[in-house]
This record gives sequence, C-alpha cells and structure tokens, in this order.
Amino acid sequence: QELGGEFPIKDVNTGEGGLLQVCLEGICLIFENDKEFIELQKIRKCTTQKGDIFVLEEFGNDKAVWLIEFVMLYYVSSPIWLLATINND
Repeated sequence: QELGGEFPIKDVNTGEGGLLQVCLEGICLIFENDKEFIELQKIRKCTTQKGDIFVLEEFGNDKAVWLIEFVMLYYVSSPIWLLATINND
C-alpha cells in the first residue's frame, strides 16, 4: 500500500477549510492564507479527540499543536492509521 493522500479538513480554532496532504516526508496543512509543512521526524504525537478531531503535536515547539476536524468522518481512520504507523518507530 502506498503512503500518501489528500484529505479535506477544517481548522477547529478558525473554522477555515483546507487540505491535509500526507507524504513520506511529512504532513502539509494547506489553508487559503497559510501553508504549513511538518516534517515526519518533528511529529511528536498524533491523537484524536471526540472521534473526529485530529490533534497533531510537534517536537521542540510546545505552541505547535494543531486541532483539525476532518470534513467527512470516514476520512478519519485512514490518515490516523498512516500517521500512527509512521510514528510507532
């Protein structure tokens, strides 16, 4: 199975819609006025809250906690599984 994909998301804090792109190098969060790439080795933890909120924390930056809601709930299991697999090293 190939690692990667693109998923519609919504920033929980601002309500802004965007895309989450997963690749071997890391995760890219793309919004209308902002684009953030998080390298794989900088991902400290990724979890879910309430089943549909994806929480992504970065190493070395206590303020970098992303709260992301997947627009369609059936997308939640796929990226979470991929990230959990990568982060399990």
